[in-house]
Amino acid sequence: MMCGWRSRCAGGNGKQMRHHKKELPTRRRTAARWGLLLAILVCLTSVFRLYIFLPSQARYLAEEASNTGPTDLVCRKWYTERDGEKRLVSISHKGDTVLLSGASFHLLTGWRPDFDYAYDCHGTALSGSVTLEGTGFLAKGFLRVGDPKVETVAVSIWAPGERQEKTEERTGVELMELTTAHDTWVTAGNYRYVLLAADVEEAIDTKGALYGPIYLHATAYDSSGAVTAEYDSYEEQEAYWPW
Repeated sequence: MMCGWRSRCAGGNGKQMRHHKKELPTRRRTAARWGLLLAILVCLTSVFRLYIFLPSQARYLAEEASNTGPTDLVCRKWYTERDGEKRLVSISHKGDTVLLSGASFHLLTGWRPDFDYAYDCHGTALSGSVTLEGTGFLAKGFLRVGDPKVETVAVSIWAPGERQEKTEERTGVELMELTTAHDTWVTAGNYRYVLLAADVEEAIDTKGALYGPIYLHATAYDSSGAVTAEYDSYEEQEAYWPW
């Protein structure tokens, strides 16, 4: 009697174990199907740009909009506007063309490009640009330094002032000054790059400047303090301005 009882129990446990083993592969197959479906969905939304999952994809859209073609990323950094909006500002380049672009993330749409400007820096030892494009009063820009002897660059950010009644010419208003040292620069190829950012809201309000296009003036110095190059972005940026 004892042996028969044990045999029946052993047989019952064996059936339960075989049933349990069948359930595990079924669950794995179900999870694999859902994983494959999710991967296909992600690919389709990325291909048709229904949802941008990566900041690099937003930069690709900026490259298309500015007609630069593929560029190499130099550096990027998060900045927060006064309204709380966070924006990822990037510098990328293709030869002598430098692309300044910004992107922000929204839960419903993913990453979206906010602005993109391409600049031709050919033949210049010192060049750069600055813009207020995007929301808020955060001036975003870059410098490109070609002279290896340069140790520091002093930057002043300017904005057009009110029109003078008689001459109808605009007067420049200096919003602020910045100084950047070589130990914070990023090297890419034969050049060093500087990512600039400054809040200029108070300066615009108190100095009588116009909100809109801004430009920069940069002066480069070597280790002895001697001036090696100067650059003004007014003429280069004027083509982007509405007036």
